[in-house]
Amino acid sequence: MLPCFQLLRIGGGRGGDLYTFHPPAGAGCTYRLGHRADLCDVALRPQQEPGLISGIHAELHAEPRGDDWRVSLEDHSSQGTLVNNVRLPRGHRLELSDGDLLTFGPEGPPGTSPSEFYFMFQQLGWTKEPACSRPTWGNGDHAFCSTTTQSEEICSPSVGGTG
Repeated sequence: MLPCFQLLRIGGGRGGDLYTFHPPAGAGCTYRLGHRADLCDVALRPQQEPGLISGIHAELHAEPRGDDWRVSLEDHSSQGTLVNNVRLPRGHRLELSDGDLLTFGPEGPPGTSPSEFYFMFQQLGWTKEPACSRPTWGNGDHAFCSTTTQSEEICSPSVGGTG
C-alpha cells in the first residue's frame, strides 16, 4: 500500500495548483522543491522576486514507520520556510500534520508575507495503486503524471534522500 499526500497551493496569486505524491512502497524517499526545475520535483518559479526562492529551497521526506508513514519538511533555503507561520530553522526537519500551512520564502510583517508560495499539506490516507499510470515525462529518478494543467501527480521521487 502507498501513502498519498498532497500540496495544494492556496495563495500567492496562483492558488489551486495541486501536487499529489505517491512514495514507492517500503522505501523512504525525498521530494525537492525550489526554483531549479532540473533539480527539483516541484518547481517554484517566482514571478515577482526570483531571489526569494532557492535552487533547492526545501525537501519533503516520506519515511516508512511500521505500517504507517511520516512526512517531514526540511529547509535548505537562504530566505526561509515557514510551517503554520513559524520559521523552520535551516537544516532542521519538522514532521507535518494534515492541514499544515507551508510558506516558501521570507517572512513579512505580521499578517503579510512577500512570498508567492503558500501551500496546504494534505494527508490523504492509503491507496493500493498510484492514481496515475502513465508518466508524461521523467529523467530516470523521477516520473510525473499530470492530470490537468494545474494538477500534477508525482509518482516516483528521488529514492533514499539523496536524489
